[in-house]
Amino acid sequence: MNKDMELDLSCPCPCALTFPNNTERIEDGKFVYLPHKIGNCILVYGRRSTHFPFQLFVGPEWYCMISTFALIIVPTVFFMKNVAIQWGPAVVLIGTLTLIATLATFSFTALSDPGIIFDKLPSDDVESANLIDCNHCNCKRPSTASHCYMCNLCVEDLDHHCPWTGKCIGKKTIKSFFMFLWALSIHIAYVILVVIISVATSKKVI
Repeated sequence: MNKDMELDLSCPCPCALTFPNNTERIEDGKFVYLPHKIGNCILVYGRRSTHFPFQLFVGPEWYCMISTFALIIVPTVFFMKNVAIQWGPAVVLIGTLTLIATLATFSFTALSDPGIIFDKLPSDDVESANLIDCNHCNCKRPSTASHCYMCNLCVEDLDHHCPWTGKCIGKKTIKSFFMFLWALSIHIAYVILVVIISVATSKKVI
């Protein structure tokens, strides 16, 4: 097998390829068309430093991310088919809009680069002052970045590692993360409110 296409069986996704010649942590602006490993995460497609939908970047706990999608979608489908439809198209429309907002903000958070520190190409003019050597990533990071041992990456303004999204929440995803929490809270509150009113008015729920 070609060295550039070598599979990394230590990766959470064995189908992920490794970047050739230790270029995994270098931002070269190239578009990736096949899944590649970055730390313990996987860049499914896209450029390194961008965001969903221009890239699809999943963390080591991608199965938890899929579970979160299921926990949002499955109960909502049950609600739509058995409760909301009893109240007519307006209630279904509002439920659909809150679902779309929840899924959109979660997708942007869970499928985007959270703010990974990449090395620049040698030709780039990069200010190297005040950078810290990371012994785990073998790269230089600013003082505002921290190393995540789960993702095995340095992330700028690392807030926390979130298993529900499958990876870290950092500078590039913290805003969408809070938007997701708001959207999810509104969606859950709306579903609960409609269910309570349905039960109180003896509407058929199932």
